Amino acid sequence: MFVMPSASDNVLNTDNQQERFLGDVDNLKGYIAGFVDGEGCFSISIRRSKYAALGWTINPLFQVYQHKDNSYVLFICQKVFGCGYISKKGGNPSCFTYCVDKIADILKYVIPFFEQPNQFFLFLLQIGRHHIFH
Repeated sequence: MFVMPSASDNVLNTDNQQERFLGDVDNLKGYIAGFVDGEGCFSISIRRSKYAALGWTINPLFQVYQHKDNSYVLFICQKVFGCGYISKKGGNPSCFTYCVDKIADILKYVIPFFEQPNQFFLFLLQIGRHHIFH
């Protein structure tokens, strides 16, 4: 069982959805999928390059942003995906970012994670059940 570190003692506090987590691996995957939906992005930069064979370089990037006070979530993302790095976001010292910029890692770890069936849907169901029954 994976236990998420918390910035507060009240992990199920409904006032802070970033701290809501029920503890097992399936819930963790749903949590991460939902979290990334709100705080992350995929981007691709295409730049002209005289050194590239076709004259262009293509650089994919997967990022998740978070305020430094909740940066522990980024470390959880890094552990779940098994790749990438965490750094301060340029121009905003109070914000950190989890980045995966190696094409091989994006193809091997990140994309397959999001291709898992119904992870985000299961996460939404979980939150709905929590609000209905608690």
